[in-house]
Amino acid sequence: LVALSEPDHTPGVDARIAEAFTAAGVRSKNSDERFLALMPRLMFCRLRPELLDRTMLREVFSSDKVEYMPTHLIMAYRASMLLRGLCLVLQENVSVAHAWRPWAQRWLLENADPSE
Repeated sequence: LVALSEPDHTPGVDARIAEAFTAAGVRSKNSDERFLALMPRLMFCRLRPELLDRTMLREVFSSDKVEYMPTHLIMAYRASMLLRGLCLVLQENVSVAHAWRPWAQRWLLENADPSE
């Protein structure tokens, strides 16, 4: 969630998002970085026209597929979709990643590996 709330043009952000998605337990058939960076953007970020481009989506989704997604991530995604859906009905396009960033940062600080 922390990497997702960074601007898209930030150098290396796709790699950080893909790495974090994989570290959360997601496995894909080909471990394609572009696929692993797009999935959480679609799940937790504000909807933007460039994320819904059919040609780009076909290209990315034809290159890889999710083989395993842990239950905790499915439940977070479900909560995100319910919140974003409610907000869209109210004509607000929100980023759950941005809203949840402070709690994600706090969890990372409290659970940091002391050897790092």
